[in-house]
Amino acid sequence: MSGPRVGTLELRDAGNGEWAIRLQGGGAPNEGAGMVADCELHARGTREGDRIEANVVPFDSTLMSVTTADLQRQPSAVTVTLEGAAAIVDTDFALCAMQADLNGRYVRRAAH
Repeated sequence: MSGPRVGTLELRDAGNGEWAIRLQGGGAPNEGAGMVADCELHARGTREGDRIEANVVPFDSTLMSVTTADLQRQPSAVTVTLEGAAAIVDTDFALCAMQADLNGRYVRRAAH
């Protein structure tokens, strides 16, 4: 897949030194929601300085689900590097349809 893509990265301090990560994206903006290439992942991990190292965890959402069995077959990790108002995502998550990719640069949206 090539061209512009829209994605959402949510980072939340989950307490006890853990961070929760939620990533959604994959389809082109003009394709609308719910396209076959749309993808999501959830992960939990620790933050050290400007980096969060996390492992993908099982989840069930309206977009897709990932089970413990899925992750036993294909474990996945995510690294989020914070750079001011941007976050750089690097993941080996390969359970997206059509090889959709959640890697890239995510920029903080202006508060509404």
